[in-house]
Amino acid sequence: MRQFDFSDEIDLWRDTRDTVLAAWRDEAVHVYPQTPTRGGPRWFLRTGHEPNRTGQRVLFIGMNPSSATAFATRPHGGDPTIEAILELLDTPKFDLVGEYQRLCIVNLVPIINSRSKDVGNAWNSMTHNAELCDLNLEVCRWAIEWADVIIPMWGGSMNKSEFTWKKEPSETIERLIRKYDKSAFAFKNRDNTPTHCAYGNWNRRQLVAFPFH
Repeated sequence: MRQFDFSDEIDLWRDTRDTVLAAWRDEAVHVYPQTPTRGGPRWFLRTGHEPNRTGQRVLFIGMNPSSATAFATRPHGGDPTIEAILELLDTPKFDLVGEYQRLCIVNLVPIINSRSKDVGNAWNSMTHNAELCDLNLEVCRWAIEWADVIIPMWGGSMNKSEFTWKKEPSETIERLIRKYDKSAFAFKNRDNTPTHCAYGNWNRRQLVAFPFH
């Protein structure tokens, strides 16, 4: 199968810090851009504000996004990742988190692609665009500051050539979590990386404090 080339799509992106920040600050915006498409960005996805709901603001940090437009099940605009999160969120698996008020997800790489092995190509394209890298890092920083609890879930396999790229952005995120002194928990892989929720992985593990020691 031909690998997807992200370089042309990245050159066509029109988002700037001001437009993304305006979207982040607008409580009515739950996903940005509002119609995310393959090869383009999805900077964040979150639930809406519910005045009568109390609890924690919970941030999930994944590897890269899908084109989902809602933090919901697939029939309502979500995707398998969101469904897996919602399936376990109200179970004893998340007792360490407690009640939640709002949910949000951002990613190490904001570029949409359904093939995880292609995300390294997206990262390589991003590293040639300092402004784009800085913007995604800033979005992650805004989200980390906003959150009460953080759940990293970008997966492991960093010893495999197609995933070694994860080391740099994940270490940056870990530094931000420490800097802002946030409560963070994750499901732990054997290689001391945070488990992604796909394929029932979270069912076989327990939530523990992150960063791992």
